[in-house]
Amino acid sequence: MQETDSGEWYALQDKLERTRVQHDKLAQVVLDNIALEVELRVRYPQLFWNRPSYSFRRNVWEEGILKEGLAHPDQLSLFLEPLFSPEPPFLFPLDWGWAEQTESVWEKEERAEETSVDIEAYVPRRIDFEQIADVWQPIFLKLLEEGHFSLSELAHIGPEEQQKWLLQKETSDLWLMFFASPIVVPPLTPEMAVTDDRLKLIQVLQNREPRFLALTGKRIRVQIEPGKPMIRWEKLAMTPFYIVLEEEGSSSD
Repeated sequence: MQETDSGEWYALQDKLERTRVQHDKLAQVVLDNIALEVELRVRYPQLFWNRPSYSFRRNVWEEGILKEGLAHPDQLSLFLEPLFSPEPPFLFPLDWGWAEQTESVWEKEERAEETSVDIEAYVPRRIDFEQIADVWQPIFLKLLEEGHFSLSELAHIGPEEQQKWLLQKETSDLWLMFFASPIVVPPLTPEMAVTDDRLKLIQVLQNREPRFLALTGKRIRVQIEPGKPMIRWEKLAMTPFYIVLEEEGSSSD
């Protein structure tokens, strides 16, 4: 009996010794790995930049769908909907985040009623070319009489006259439109549909006074007047434009 116990004790002692040796080897391997990682972090830090360990392209598409295929074409939507759906089925990672997004049916109905009351039908803004023509008419009269007009002449007009230019942004934008490209005035009739704001302005002027029919066939162009400072009003700054009325085919200055 004692010999049996003694044999078991030696066998157990042998197992413990082998376990200790293996443990020491494992500990040495762990220490070597730590030392290697520290060395790599110091010498090659770019190796430890955050990189996704999982990607849809590699793990799902290339290694899954392309290799194995799908049992039914409709299953493809199960993979794609989470990527493109604007309303994910739930929010991660906190419960309170989900709670804030949850509302009762009654709250939804009340909110829908409030929204329906607040929303008004959109009415597109209409350009009042009659008001624009009031501002531009003196300029075109000067064009007919002298063949040119300098915007610098309006540099010191009073607040009331300035306000007329500010009522609609299209009033001052017409200077930029004339500057962008010269225009030859075609024959215009009162009932003609015109999409160019410049021609619409001239059409309104011609409907007011027959003298503006003399603009037909003439070329209108705008340039920047050299040596003139910016026109600075209280609420608007404008380039010193110079508008010219000339015969079609005349060379630009």
